[in-house]
Amino acid sequence: MGFIGWDDGSPVGLDRRDGWSRALGLDGDEERRLTAAGDDTILAGAEGMARLLEQGADAAVCASDTLSIGAFTEVRRRSRDDVDLVGFDDTPVSRTLGLASIRQPVEAVAAAVLDMVLAQLADPDVTHSGLLIEPTLVTHERPDFLLS
Repeated sequence: MGFIGWDDGSPVGLDRRDGWSRALGLDGDEERRLTAAGDDTILAGAEGMARLLEQGADAAVCASDTLSIGAFTEVRRRSRDDVDLVGFDDTPVSRTLGLASIRQPVEAVAAAVLDMVLAQLADPDVTHSGLLIEPTLVTHERPDFLLS
């Protein structure tokens, strides 16, 4: 299983890649071999998927739904129905295409941030550490027009 991410060094992208790598227990060499990075574009997702398929990957985690859509186009171009993909953000386009995605609980994140801001306003000496709010994996039915 490969990872398609961003090459801009963003902390969000690095966290997503780190989670993928830790979940699979990869060493540094395996992580580098199974990682494709580029801009957050459909073209970069397609190019990254092509590279991963050449490395023998049969699945990919993508740092965004945009990259996942690109990966999906490459998988379809190669008529590969055996490749699993998951994106990030559960966008309307990924839902329409029937792609799996990680949904972030945006309302819970907003509430947590607001609580932190209010606590800091009430007491400027308050410090906050990182907070992880669990996302969920969502799957969608693939529309009939996209089935092989």
